[in-house]
Amino acid sequence: MIVNSIADDFYKQPMFYALAHFSKFVPPGSVRIGLESEQDGGIENVAFLSPDNITVVIMQNKNNQDMEAALSDSDNGQVSLKIPANSMHTILFK
Repeated sequence: MIVNSIADDFYKQPMFYALAHFSKFVPPGSVRIGLESEQDGGIENVAFLSPDNITVVIMQNKNNQDMEAALSDSDNGQVSLKIPANSMHTILFK
């Protein structure tokens, strides 16, 4: 965040929102788990297992175009997603 104390203004930088996104969905005590990806140069992703046994998958599309993605889990099945350009999304598997 950038603070202008004279004008009593503050500006939230993009990193603020990225950190807030992780803080909201990845609780303390979570551990990073493996996630296999078949895309090259597409969507960046990471997965965690929370203390409540919830799988948290965070996907980020840094491209200037929408991207298609699919998550497949042997216990929960498959879900197809459209990840909008320049966005970050979280999927929770309970």
